[in-house]
Amino acid sequence: MSEAQSVQRLIHEERRLTAMIEQVSREILTLERAMVERRMALTTIDEDLKEALKEKEVLVPIGGEVFLYAATSSLDRVLVNIGANVFMVKRKEEARGLLQGKLEAFQRAHQERTALLRDLRGKHDGIAAALMEYQARAQRQG
Repeated sequence: MSEAQSVQRLIHEERRLTAMIEQVSREILTLERAMVERRMALTTIDEDLKEALKEKEVLVPIGGEVFLYAATSSLDRVLVNIGANVFMVKRKEEARGLLQGKLEAFQRAHQERTALLRDLRGKHDGIAAALMEYQARAQRQG
């Protein structure tokens, strides 16, 4: 393989790795947001759903930064998304268990994606260094 072909191959690989790094970085951000949401829900279940809120008015977001006033009637049951936008009524303890399970799954996925990102960056850095060597050699020769 000629030097020009090697450089072309490295450039192609560098671009492919850059795209993969960007994709994995987006996935990590999505996982981080999901983990924050689950932690907030767990905190709400653990700390905020107390008897003092029963039969009180609360603000409920309905989208577009619009809220409704609603009265709480029960604090021992919540609606939980179990997948495919299917919701089930669960007791707080059951919901907490489901949320904790999802949080742990997101944390494992986050660790895997972070390790993958580290590997991709290492490969990318190696290719970038090789390309810089080719460039320096070409400048010395030409």
